[in-house]
Amino acid sequence: LNGDNNVLIELKKYPIVLKEGTGWKVLITGTKTKTDGSPEANDAYNTYHLWSGKKSLNEVKRLAFVNSTVPVTITSPATANKVIAVASFISGSPANATAAVGGLSAFSSHGPTRDGRQKPEISAPGEAITSVKSSTTASATISNNYISMSGTSMAAPHVAGVIALILQKNPRLKRAEILSVLKNSAVRDSFTGAGTWDDSWGYGKIDALKALEGTQGPPV
Repeated sequence: LNGDNNVLIELKKYPIVLKEGTGWKVLITGTKTKTDGSPEANDAYNTYHLWSGKKSLNEVKRLAFVNSTVPVTITSPATANKVIAVASFISGSPANATAAVGGLSAFSSHGPTRDGRQKPEISAPGEAITSVKSSTTASATISNNYISMSGTSMAAPHVAGVIALILQKNPRLKRAEILSVLKNSAVRDSFTGAGTWDDSWGYGKIDALKALEGTQGPPV
């Protein structure tokens, strides 16, 4: 759609069993990079963007980019212009947690987008999230009625729920106004660090109560 070239490399043999310290290395070499002072001899022309796809959280530590200058991993659909992208942090204490409680999940994508837009916008609990089990789910990690799962797909519903509460208070709000409420009510702590936006946490951790308190009702 944007005229850029792209290459897909897929390893289909799974599961993959490798000895410690072994693996595949893919070397990307530019054969048409420009350094001659022409208009095309710029960072955008000579930059490669790479993403890695994983089948499970167990593969998070198996994939790494060597000599990567910027750890940008956020991809579609979170990069869409009108999407509110959500990062994940740990709110529980599972045996396989990727960091300390309150810390960023290892699978959470880092921004910004390829064209420099600030994403993710907000972070929410997304690791070791327990909820009711669907009747079509074959196994359960907690009991017959509950299951615990991890992923940004667990973090996004927290934000969707808060947005629903915001719209309940003021149904007239548009996306930009809702995002402003989330930004202004986001919490920064020892894990996120000070500041406003960063490429891991967005504007900080979502706070439902502060978001509602910061939402103005519709004019009467």
